[in-house]
Amino acid sequence: MKELGIKLTLACLKEIKIIYERQKNLWENNIGSEIEYLKSKSNYDAFLKRFETNKIQLLKYKIVSPFNGMIDK
Repeated sequence: MKELGIKLTLACLKEIKIIYERQKNLWENNIGSEIEYLKSKSNYDAFLKRFETNKIQLLKYKIVSPFNGMIDK
């Protein structure tokens, strides 16, 4: 399940990056609007920041049991 979440997140990141790059190219060629370019840049930057924050939080996550041993059904 964890692997599926990571793949989904990376797919979203790739899609958001593609949209940002397209808007950036349009803006550089004086075709698109500045608002659309800034929106896509903001979305991309925010997603990257959330992704990095979640990655760091996941590394710090630790499950601790109040007792030793194994649990059987």
